[in-house]
Amino acid sequence: MGVGVEMEAFDEALDRRIWSLADTRLQWHKRIAEARRTIPNEIETKVSTLIQQHRELDNTDLFQPEDAEEPMVDETCEHLGLYDDDRWD
Repeated sequence: MGVGVEMEAFDEALDRRIWSLADTRLQWHKRIAEARRTIPNEIETKVSTLIQQHRELDNTDLFQPEDAEEPMVDETCEHLGLYDDDRWD
């Protein structure tokens, strides 16, 4: 029976390691596939929200004309007491 035929010994530890690596590889492929499905939608939603916020701000009149009539510099100078100094006369 099998004269001259050598059989290699089965390495059970190596076999377990190979199957473990194959399982890990499969798990990583699943994670990557899930990320490829979900992350672009999340980014699209965030960018759309930011664009909408920017549009709303662009439509908002941030500069009020009635505010321009009141000199802010004078109020600041009075508050700091700069008009009390004779140098400003």
